Amino acid sequence: MTQSNPLVGKKDTISQQYKIKHLKSTHYKNKKQGKLMKSIVKGQKYVIPEILRLLKNITFI
Repeated sequence: MTQSNPLVGKKDTISQQYKIKHLKSTHYKNKKQGKLMKSIVKGQKYVIPEILRLLKNITFI
């Protein structure tokens, strides 16, 4: 054991907990953003062909 000062250990664990909390929150945000991006891509898959179809219909009229 090299830690003779008990406060050093305490501070260390607090910063560690903060880091873990921060990582968890950023992970959650990234997950949310990922879901949003996926839904946008999914939407584009359906929306773009629909728009193209409508444009074709308009040009033929």
